[in-house]
Amino acid sequence: MRILRPFSLLLAALPVLPACMPMAPAMPPATCDEAALSAEFLGRDAALIDPAAFPGPVRIIRPGDMVTMDYNPNRINFQLDAQDRVASVTCG
Repeated sequence: MRILRPFSLLLAALPVLPACMPMAPAMPPATCDEAALSAEFLGRDAALIDPAAFPGPVRIIRPGDMVTMDYNPNRINFQLDAQDRVASVTCG
């Protein structure tokens, strides 16, 4: 019977544990317009991209760059080619 007591206490605490877990922060509504950005920047020189001109975060990705796999719907990703021109624009 002594062996079951710790397990019964653990089972009694299980319904309370989820209430102690931190909630994920709410994501703001997406501000990235992939189609419009692609139309404006596709094929242009990377020097024309001013990250400060955008409301959300901007990532400029060159060939061979390592990037994180986290998703941010407001982040704009400019993927460049070997000539430093915008090859694609994605959100995330």
